Amino acid sequence: PTLYNVSIEVSLLSRVAVIGPNGAGKSTMIKALVGELPITGKSIVWKHPNVRISYVAQHAFHHVEQHLDKTPTQYLLWRFAGGEDCEALNHRAEEVKVEKSKYWLNQAGVLCKCTNDKEEACAVTVEQILSRKKSKSKAGTGDEKYEYSVKWHNFSLESAMWVPREILVEMGHLRMIQREDEKQAAAHGLVARPLTQPQVEEHLAGFGLDSNLASHTRIGILSGGQKVKVVLGA
Repeated sequence: PTLYNVSIEVSLLSRVAVIGPNGAGKSTMIKALVGELPITGKSIVWKHPNVRISYVAQHAFHHVEQHLDKTPTQYLLWRFAGGEDCEALNHRAEEVKVEKSKYWLNQAGVLCKCTNDKEEACAVTVEQILSRKKSKSKAGTGDEKYEYSVKWHNFSLESAMWVPREILVEMGHLRMIQREDEKQAAAHGLVARPLTQPQVEEHLAGFGLDSNLASHTRIGILSGGQKVKVVLGA
């Protein structure tokens, strides 16, 4: 491992600069924080369910090099289509060595943890997370708790049920939870700023790209400085 005994906290409304000598592990730590690298051992990364993390790579063109045939507007419309950040999904690391618990539905339709081989044979698996809501109860710290509407594999959509976040984490579906959290957070942002071409052009204008560059010029022929503006705008 590159990092040992490292602890970092990023608070709301903060702007953080990470400095240090070459090879100290700055990029590794940031990639672990945003989910681009997997966490091993007993290390954990906790994020508030409503948080959205924006990450500008050390080599800024890393974010747009696969989209050189798109215009900046087309790139943003593609990237945030459906209320999700497609770049974040592409670079998300997978969980490694996670000990998963199995759950089954008893005759009353109640989700229970498996305690024997017979119950494990009837274990349910998550096919899709459909939505999220705040739980009526709160965590011991007073923080909000969340439940997720889950469609089970080989069950009808009508059989979807609300499952507490902590149970889904036990089942090994943290990445699916985080994807829904990001989708919800993005949707809240889109309420205030619709994802349309005029809105994207107006947004990019704030970073120094006029509508001609934003919607009528391919990223591949933009100057280096203009490409950086696209990255910052995204």
